[in-house]
Amino acid sequence: MLTESVGIILIASVALMLISLLLLFLFLGLWTYNDAKVKSDKSPGLWVLLVLLVPNFLGFICYLLIGRTKKESAPGLYKIPLIVSGVFFAFTLVFAIVATIIFAFNDVDMSRQTEFVGFSTGSSEDAFGNARSGNFRNLRTSQGNQDWQVSVGSGNGFLQISPQIGTGESVALSVSGNLTAGNAFLHLEQDGTINIIAIHDLVENTEQFIFQTGQIRMQVYFEQAENVELQVFWNDLE
Repeated sequence: MLTESVGIILIASVALMLISLLLLFLFLGLWTYNDAKVKSDKSPGLWVLLVLLVPNFLGFICYLLIGRTKKESAPGLYKIPLIVSGVFFAFTLVFAIVATIIFAFNDVDMSRQTEFVGFSTGSSEDAFGNARSGNFRNLRTSQGNQDWQVSVGSGNGFLQISPQIGTGESVALSVSGNLTAGNAFLHLEQDGTINIIAIHDLVENTEQFIFQTGQIRMQVYFEQAENVELQVFWNDLE
C-alpha cells in the first residue's frame, strides 16, 4: 500500500501548493494596490499587473525597489495575510518537492508504468472479487471471458481475480508461465480447495485443472519476482 499512499500524499501536496499560491497572489495584489495608492506616483492597477504577471516575483521586487517613490506612510492593509500566505506557500512548496522526490524513488507513477484491467486500487476486494496490493513495475494485465494474462517487469505483492462459473457448467483451466528471478505463485481456490502452482515450475510445462459451478479465486503472489509471464485460460467442458 506504500505506493498508493505516496501517490495520494503527492496529489494532496500539489493541491495545497496551488491553493497557497492563489492565496499568495490574492493578498499580494491587494497589498500592492493599497500600498501603491499612497507610496507610488504611478497607477496602482499597473503595479498590480506588473507584480502578478512578471514571473518569479521579480515584479514585486521591482515595485519595492523603484515603485515606492513617495515617503508617505502606507496603511499596511493586508500585510499580515500576505506574510502568512507567503509562509504557507513556502511550506507547501517544500512539502510538494519532498513528496515528488519520494514519489520518484518509489516508482509509483501508475498511469505511466502500470495498466490495470478489472482491478481495484487497494488490497480490499471490489464487487467482482478483484484486488491488488504491492509494488509493481511494467505491469500489464488483461482479463477476458475465458483468459487472464499477466506480465510483470518486477513485483512484490499480489493480484487477484474471481471469475464465476455458471450453474451446471464446468471448465478445464490451463496455466502456463515463466519468470527470471524471485518467486511467484498462483493460488487457485474454490470451495476451500486450494491448488498452489509455482510459476518457475511452469517454464516448460502447462498445468491443467478442472473446476465446477461457482467462483474461482485466482491469486498471484510475487516475492521480489522479475520478468514474470503468466497465462491462465479456461474452456468449457462438454
